[in-house]
Amino acid sequence: MWPQLIRYALPSFTNNWLTLMKTTALVSIIGLEDIVYTALSAGRTSQKPFVFLLTVLIIYLALMAISDIVLRLVERRYNRGVTFPQGRFHA
Repeated sequence: MWPQLIRYALPSFTNNWLTLMKTTALVSIIGLEDIVYTALSAGRTSQKPFVFLLTVLIIYLALMAISDIVLRLVERRYNRGVTFPQGRFHA
């Protein structure tokens, strides 16, 4: 019973998780705006702002990619054995 309920809740949960990661605090400690502001400040001091902003970009994309991959794997696990109607695309 639980796997069936989880299967229906996962797409909504995945969407909410990724939205929260993008709009609120990353790792629940430092917000994205704080990270970008710190990177800009460090870049101004060292005269290399793109190095710091590129580092922030890579860290942020890594967090998003890891979250997306893990949630897709979980969704695939709970959709195992489920048949979908003809013509519906599902990854």
